[in-house]
Amino acid sequence: MDAKNIANAFLSTVKGWGLDMSTLVTQGYDGAAVMSSSKNGVQAKVKEKYPNVTYVHCRSHVLNLAISSGCSSVPPVRNLFDSVEKLSWFLGGSAKRKEIFLKVASSCSGDHHLLNLLTSDAGDLSESAEAIKEGGKKKTAPKFCATRWTARVSTLSSLLSKYVEVLKALENIRDSSTAEARCDASSYMRLMEDSQFIVALTVSQFVLSFLGAVTTALQSAECNLADAYDDVALAQECIHDSRSEECWKKLWARVLQIASAVGITISKPRSVGLQRHLANAGAVDQSPSDYY
Repeated sequence: MDAKNIANAFLSTVKGWGLDMSTLVTQGYDGAAVMSSSKNGVQAKVKEKYPNVTYVHCRSHVLNLAISSGCSSVPPVRNLFDSVEKLSWFLGGSAKRKEIFLKVASSCSGDHHLLNLLTSDAGDLSESAEAIKEGGKKKTAPKFCATRWTARVSTLSSLLSKYVEVLKALENIRDSSTAEARCDASSYMRLMEDSQFIVALTVSQFVLSFLGAVTTALQSAECNLADAYDDVALAQECIHDSRSEECWKKLWARVLQIASAVGITISKPRSVGLQRHLANAGAVDQSPSDYY
């Protein structure tokens, strides 16, 4: 539909509710051109009939764009989201693979060792721990939402809570599949055993757990400017306070717990004495914790 038809449908619907259009002061949409264009967008069509109506870019959408830009500017985090998106679609994109995962998850339903480790004695990680608990209640790892970055914390939390089960399911898929599916399963297994992937997953889930509550509040029908400002300010304060050595130690402990559960050792990329063409991975004697 074009902007004219959308605007007409919007105005006729609002009028049908019996609202006084003379009291309309603002209109808010996302940043899509068909909605936000000041010349031919929906906002322009509405303003032609009601000149005093001010257009406001949806604050939740603005937050989403800011998170998208921030995550895309950090290569390990950008790679994480690309990989988890493909992994979640791989597990849920086939009835056979989904059945294998559900069987593995069902067989491990009584074993919550990793989940308990990740959510116990949370302290500064309480928001993250609650999100992981909610993720543990889901049967599968939800597919990524293409447009709502803050909603992706649900997928990351579910993956963390079911890390062992996902790895076992991939192993079963590899052993029972042929051709492309077998190769893909092997690739995803190597990915989940990669140190950088585990660190990026842990940190990203922790940060996004603060922002998930904010975007939910911004989309609430009862949201008002004062409450929205307080929610955003609180999230900023929490993230700022989390940039501490004490908080990193707790996150690092979580990283080590995941690594121990799947039987790997966290390491940093190989360092060399003389590097000519690429950035070196820290000092030769630098610990993995200090490097990450």
